[in-house]
Amino acid sequence: MFTKTASLIALPIRLSSCTGFSGVVGKHLNAYDGPELSDHQVATIIEYQQRPFSIRSFVQEVDGVAYGGPFAGYPQIVKVLPETRSIAAHCTSGTAYASPSTTIDLKAGKTYEIICRYTGENRLSVTIQETHQFAY
Repeated sequence: MFTKTASLIALPIRLSSCTGFSGVVGKHLNAYDGPELSDHQVATIIEYQQRPFSIRSFVQEVDGVAYGGPFAGYPQIVKVLPETRSIAAHCTSGTAYASPSTTIDLKAGKTYEIICRYTGENRLSVTIQETHQFAY
């Protein structure tokens, strides 16, 4: 009985450690309803590529709608309809984690990086900036 209970408790930990924070949600997520739109019609948000090894940055919410979670993981690429959006990030740095948010005017056909930075005293901040990186 103990082994079965321990296995059920350990399963989410195993899944998150195997898949990382990009997890089982997968790499790509459309944060809009309806059919798939071309990249020229949406804004694409990706994880910051030049990040320090210990800091991870993911989109957690767009306009108050949550995408992913700590056990399922977060998408590495989020496609959003262009306009002013409120974006909450899931940021981790060592043992510190936070969900800071920012507002940005997203443009169609552009790619943006979500960047979490450690600001000291277990605090993290988020910025989103346009990039010329391609969504991977």
